[in-house]
Amino acid sequence: MMAWTLNAIASQNLWSGYPDWVVHCKGVGDGRQSLRYLAPYVFRVAIGNHRIARVIKHADGTGEVVFMVRRSGTRRYRPFRVTAEEFIRRFLQHVLPTGFQKVRHYGFMHARSKVSLAWLKMLVTLTLNLVYVIEVGLDRSEPRLKQNPKCTECGGELLFIGFEVAKPQVSGMFDSS
Repeated sequence: MMAWTLNAIASQNLWSGYPDWVVHCKGVGDGRQSLRYLAPYVFRVAIGNHRIARVIKHADGTGEVVFMVRRSGTRRYRPFRVTAEEFIRRFLQHVLPTGFQKVRHYGFMHARSKVSLAWLKMLVTLTLNLVYVIEVGLDRSEPRLKQNPKCTECGGELLFIGFEVAKPQVSGMFDSS
């Protein structure tokens, strides 16, 4: 479908009346700003039901939608009122075309991906001609428990003090006969 559409556009020579395109591309950093902008769209829908504050229906069949928006750089949500048609237009801009799926369903971030993140970091580092440092050695630090265990009787916290060497038992000392 998409190939047919592109061929139809190219065959009609739609760009003949325009001057040649001059594209000015330059690096803008390491992509963190792009990731910050695109990250909310990867896992969420365009707008959650909790952000729609009010739907107003008019007698003439038109309507308005009031929803909460947060301006970038702030934490405060404010009401924003648009017509129902404008709300639908904005919402449909976030609907993926037929055949497309959200990013989270594929690739190394998929739940059943067999590729480790450490391996990917190493590959990206080598691809960018950076130095990848592998540290090999023993971890001599004390192993730490994530949480201290609890007493099964009272629920109090148990503290590890140390190990005690078991004393050898003398046979016959506790004769029960």
